[in-house]
Amino acid sequence: MLASVTEYGAAQTPTRYVAFLDILGWKAQVMGDFDFALETYQTLLDYWRVGTNEMAGLESVRIVSDSILIVSSEVWPLLRAVNVLNQATLMNDCLLRGGVAFGRHVEAGTSPESHVVSEALVIAATHEGTVHDPCVVIDGSALPQLDWAEYQKVDVFLRPMLFFDGRWIVNPFSIMWGVSAATRVRQLREAHPEHSPKYDWFLRLYEAVWNRESLVP
Repeated sequence: MLASVTEYGAAQTPTRYVAFLDILGWKAQVMGDFDFALETYQTLLDYWRVGTNEMAGLESVRIVSDSILIVSSEVWPLLRAVNVLNQATLMNDCLLRGGVAFGRHVEAGTSPESHVVSEALVIAATHEGTVHDPCVVIDGSALPQLDWAEYQKVDVFLRPMLFFDGRWIVNPFSIMWGVSAATRVRQLREAHPEHSPKYDWFLRLYEAVWNRESLVP
């Protein structure tokens, strides 16, 4: 039987960090070759589990076609998971777009009857629906408290977050996945020139990271 959201008083309602993500290009893969898309999805998830230490620190991960919902009580495991997922999707010729937010979040019930009532999900989904570039935007509600002067001393490739084009985003790169990511996107741009604005934006971000720009406000 489903638990009622009204069972939570305002003071007891749990808060969570939530990422809502869309895998760009996935619909075309599913409609073009369903069996290949299914096999590719399994490969993607296997890579992601290894990269996130079997999703350590995450409370739940829900995937429905090209939409992914990740929930965590802490922000750093969530950002790490999104970073690795960026790499996994790009290795399969797709990019990510989405949002990360923090707020009240209630999940109640069990399959086949369950529901989610979430401020954080609404905010994250709003970012996913309004951003036009292939990035995962971090809402102000989810920004951790940091010494930003010290944060700038960390190599840009190693930072979980970057400030680019007037917004905080999840860093899609790593020290081992920088040049390869740019190379893959250049190949995608040649293969799909109709989507060149998205690829050009991603390559501008890569150049900023490669040139070690400050990438903080």
